[in-house]
Amino acid sequence: MAENYLDEYEKHRQEQTQTARDRLKEVCKVLEPLGITLIEVEYDGCGDSGAVEQITFYCKDKEFKGNLPKTKFVSLFGGRGQEPSQVDIQETLDEVTCFLLPSGWEINDGSFGTLKINVNEKSVNLEHNSRYTEVDTTEEEIKL
Repeated sequence: MAENYLDEYEKHRQEQTQTARDRLKEVCKVLEPLGITLIEVEYDGCGDSGAVEQITFYCKDKEFKGNLPKTKFVSLFGGRGQEPSQVDIQETLDEVTCFLLPSGWEINDGSFGTLKINVNEKSVNLEHNSRYTEVDTTEEEIKL
């Protein structure tokens, strides 16, 4: 039974990841006409919680300071039995990031990093840094 559950979970996770990739392609299509070539999404997580810290848009080497289109996308986080909400580009990128990161990125010591989304090539480079606690144990017998 546990094996079947794990198989179902993995299948569901793969479907979610593919949906997130497809959604990211849609976002890129909306942003490309604005000359946006790169999106950097910085994230940080630990202690069983995590968040996107900052999203920066670039036109070649310069930060994009203009207004983003008001395009809405169906949220990737739909509640059971509820109609999914509509979210803007920034919220969509936040959601997509959660699906593209390794499982457990926010657990215990957590991790941090940056998703670099190449808008023209429709590709993502993930720089992921895992945190961990290291313990160095020594043992000594002391004669009294």
